[in-house]
Amino acid sequence: MAIKKFKINRLQAAYLLGVDERSLSTWQKRRNDPLPVLRKGTRGTPNEYDPAALLQWYVRQELAKVITTDKGEYLNLDAERARLAKEQADGLELKNAIARREQAPITLLESALSDVGSQMAAVLASIPLKVKRRLPKLSASEIEIINREVIKAQNAARRVRINFDNVTGTPE
Repeated sequence: MAIKKFKINRLQAAYLLGVDERSLSTWQKRRNDPLPVLRKGTRGTPNEYDPAALLQWYVRQELAKVITTDKGEYLNLDAERARLAKEQADGLELKNAIARREQAPITLLESALSDVGSQMAAVLASIPLKVKRRLPKLSASEIEIINREVIKAQNAARRVRINFDNVTGTPE
């Protein structure tokens, strides 16, 4: 005695898999691992599906989305794709902010600060000589005091560092 296969229609298959009927059509057209159809319908005759084969196929699709890391942790490919999409969107947002000149790359800021620092160092280094020329009566020890203060200012400027912990990213 042959065992009769249990068959379901398109609407029941969609309900079983928790999707709309259009998803079934899309999945059936896949080149690799299409949705299994027990009997392909014709005009006026609906497709028939084997529920067990559908569930096996669906589980295989879901398992294909899950991968493991070197540490044996499971990664959900959909979640990873969403994370990647967010990173790409954030990158594009940053590029646009730079194009609008609302933000600047760190390398550009570092270069600008370095140029400003060099110009300030040159101006500061010239102060003792300019003071000596304008006030020739100042003694060498008084000029040396001015020179030490200039060197302190130059050293303080060299020690300046950006504290990224205090940067909020919002304009004041």
